[in-house]
Amino acid sequence: MDKLVAAGNDASVSAMFDDFYLSSGAYLAAAPRVFGYTGGPLPLLQVSRSGNQLQVQWTTGTLQQATAITGPWSDVTGAAAPTYTFSPSGGQQFFRARQ
Repeated sequence: MDKLVAAGNDASVSAMFDDFYLSSGAYLAAAPRVFGYTGGPLPLLQVSRSGNQLQVQWTTGTLQQATAITGPWSDVTGAAAPTYTFSPSGGQQFFRARQ
């Protein structure tokens, strides 16, 4: 399994995740790592609902968004860690944190 799709009771609201790590225990800060990875800690990204808005929370790096999972990706103007809140509109949006 390399992708996870989570959907609620409303067909117009869903979340897609790519490159995720599942653990049978607790969160492991040292994993996952791509083979040969020598950089610092990877950013943790979470999405939650706050009323009629969505909140994207991340630990480090620059928040980027795209309308397709393949990009093109662009930096989110005005977004500063740890939280970016917005009102969803239009089609799907994808987020990632770039180091």
